[in-house]
Amino acid sequence: MHRARETMAAGWRRVQGQGLFSGNVEDAAHMCWTATHGVLVLELSGMLRPPVQARTIAMRAVAAIAKGLNAPVQHTAQG
Repeated sequence: MHRARETMAAGWRRVQGQGLFSGNVEDAAHMCWTATHGVLVLELSGMLRPPVQARTIAMRAVAAIAKGLNAPVQHTAQG
């Protein structure tokens, strides 16, 4: 668990270093980790059915978390 949260925190630190994020890195990392973990569990258990896509839900969750922390996030969608 520590490694997963630390990986998320490293990403937020990078974005913060680029001046694109001014929120609390640890809060953002923990919230994103829990949100993406939930989506992954639903995907793996077969509970997400088309047209619902795990990647789309995860990306929207991260954007909502960033917005809630008053930190605009710029991202590019990767298929």
